[in-house]
Amino acid sequence: MRKKTKSNKYTIYCPQCHRRVAEWDGKYSSNVIAGCRKCHKKIVYHTDTGVTDIKPWEPRRTASGMTYL
Repeated sequence: MRKKTKSNKYTIYCPQCHRRVAEWDGKYSSNVIAGCRKCHKKIVYHTDTGVTDIKPWEPRRTASGMTYL
């Protein structure tokens, strides 16, 4: 979900909890990746199609094999 503001920026919201997660100014064509602080998911906004996806965070791993949560 996105909403255009007065300064020609797009505000990107989390589709699950409807919280504001990022802003996109429309200049760059790369995907906007942000994290929702409420539901702890990775939000990916595809700038070419305007679709917002929810993806889980990948677990962080170290060289020793230890996994951080």
